[in-house]
Amino acid sequence: MIALAAVDVGDRCGGKAAALGAMLRAGLPVPDGFAIGGTLTPAEEAEVEARAAALGGTLAVRSSMSIEDAEGGAGAGVFASMVDVPAHDVLEAIRAVWDSATTPLAQAYARGRSIGAGVIVQRFVRGARVTIYTRPPGAPDRDEVWIGDARVARGSDDPRAVLALRAEAAIRADRGADVELIESDAGLFVVQARPIVHPRTRERQAPPDKLFAFTRTTPGVVWRWDAAHNPSPLSPAQAGLVDRVDDDSAAPYRMRLVAGYLYASPSEERAEAATDAGELRAIVRGALARALARLRGENFISAYVEFYRIWSHEAAPPIRATRRALLAEIPADDPAWHPRGTITSRLAAGDHDALRALAPAWDVAVPTLDERPDWLATPRAPIAAPSIDLDPRRALASAVAELAEEDDLAFARAQAFVRRALLAQAADRGIDPDDIFWLALEDETHDRNVAHARASAARTAAARAAQWDMPLAVADGKAIDLEHTHGRGFGGRATGRVIAIRDLAQLAPLPAGAIAVVPTVTPALALFAQHAAAIVADHGGALDHGVALARELGIPYVIARDATRTFSDGDTVLVDGDAGTVTNI
Repeated sequence: MIALAAVDVGDRCGGKAAALGAMLRAGLPVPDGFAIGGTLTPAEEAEVEARAAALGGTLAVRSSMSIEDAEGGAGAGVFASMVDVPAHDVLEAIRAVWDSATTPLAQAYARGRSIGAGVIVQRFVRGARVTIYTRPPGAPDRDEVWIGDARVARGSDDPRAVLALRAEAAIRADRGADVELIESDAGLFVVQARPIVHPRTRERQAPPDKLFAFTRTTPGVVWRWDAAHNPSPLSPAQAGLVDRVDDDSAAPYRMRLVAGYLYASPSEERAEAATDAGELRAIVRGALARALARLRGENFISAYVEFYRIWSHEAAPPIRATRRALLAEIPADDPAWHPRGTITSRLAAGDHDALRALAPAWDVAVPTLDERPDWLATPRAPIAAPSIDLDPRRALASAVAELAEEDDLAFARAQAFVRRALLAQAADRGIDPDDIFWLALEDETHDRNVAHARASAARTAAARAAQWDMPLAVADGKAIDLEHTHGRGFGGRATGRVIAIRDLAQLAPLPAGAIAVVPTVTPALALFAQHAAAIVADHGGALDHGVALARELGIPYVIARDATRTFSDGDTVLVDGDAGTVTNI
């Protein structure tokens, strides 16, 4: 047991206690207290109670484990801390902090390391808590201080920033400190300071400007990258389908391939929002049935275009229009938007027939589940959405979510129809079946070697384009800034090792406990992430499949721009769906 002002790194009381000791010696306003570096004998327990009573008032009992609050790992939120604890309850609070080191979260975070059970007992200071980063995460050289949502220069005279920078200097956090202050009636107090664990990022090159010269022919029109559905360069076969749909004006919007990436210009939505769930189901299911009926005959490209025409004009718009109308009344986190979904329900029931057309990515080059029956492993049962009394509006929201998945399953069947036709062509022409998707649709070569050379060149071009940092939106030949969703999350917390899937075509079943980091969430991910601990996606929205899937599987989900560039295979991260954060630990 050591007075807090005397604690140093070698005292085995943990990094948090050592930092508080350093700040006290530097003259910073830190509440008085003491630290404990291990288990207590009965005599020491009596001394703890006496010291706690001498501090006066209530107490803060905080974890100071050996593997937290260090440059190698912060352990944010992993271990327990107790505040406003009466002095006579101090021993019970200390045991609760020790017990937090045995939770599954803590053991997963430890990754086999032993945990030294340090504890801090301090005078509790009542007031508003303020979290400050003295350098931005991921930018340790930027002269900027983050105070909650505010940003100020490091030379700011804001007293909170000044005190945080003094804490940074005291603990020698040269790359920035994560500082916690309390704003009390008696002034500012520092209750925690630890080095920021910065994420690793990989740089990408900007694409050549000439790729977007076409946007100058449509002045003022914003072309947006369809990253939520197609985050990677498309195969030439899929790109050819997009071109044919666009040439035939089969979609209510314009589409353009840019180095294999799909960009689209906005269209005026003419569909009216439905007011009744039964009415919406009748409209959408009728349109999907008519669209699917077009998938027949030898001319598979024309059949696909006609499917697309009905699907994009008649089936999808009512779903979107109704969703937009309802969002003004029913918030995105309402359970009505996330009923037990079509895909996960069928998985749980073992009904795989309707799912066999799905592929991990929306590209005909990617094998379907029908071709990989081993992917249809027995899933764990999904967690049903909370039981709610559906009024007509919420019943309509539930129908929207349900029909959105049926819409996806229909589109998957159209994709699978084209894939089967192309595989048949490859067999007839004697070329490698994998190469057929990397040839232009109009390429009719029967020479196996020529086809392989052309396909290899196309794959190389796609791999090169995959390294470019594509803009989310372009107008008049230049990238434009959009308001992005940064770190929006849903669900609780989980920790585990990252499996980063930057190309959805390479998706395979994930091991239990993995953190799946993906460009976006496609319906097929339900098959691969059923045993994952959490999902993190570069792109998505509050009502996309990722949220519905995560809710049903009972796992956290965070949308964080550039996650696939920030985190690498094997990284251990803490995913906090409630806070919308992903932290390298």
